[in-house]
Amino acid sequence: MTLDQHPIWETVRDRIKVEWRGDDDAHDPRLVRGLELPLRGLDSTAIRRILETQIPCVACSRVICPFRVRKGMSDRMTLPREVFVSATCPTAINMGCNRTKAARAEQRRLVAVLQ
Repeated sequence: MTLDQHPIWETVRDRIKVEWRGDDDAHDPRLVRGLELPLRGLDSTAIRRILETQIPCVACSRVICPFRVRKGMSDRMTLPREVFVSATCPTAINMGCNRTKAARAEQRRLVAVLQ
């Protein structure tokens, strides 16, 4: 099951923002910096549901959480205000997954679905 096939997709689809590299408006899928999901405005139950979502990694099929908090999040916050989206294993678990062709293809596919 991919992220856009998961039931949580209907909740997050319109909220996910594509971050582009560079200043131009070309929006070339090869120039995607990442996918961000702002959580402001959601209640704590919805945020917890998003953070508990699990899908298989597109590279190795290990079960992962595709919505992750960046390392710089303050310890004082109980719930994050923004997470990033990744369909591969965290680098602490398997550094190679996010560098595979499958990872690039999935990110491009998600960007296409979001546009």
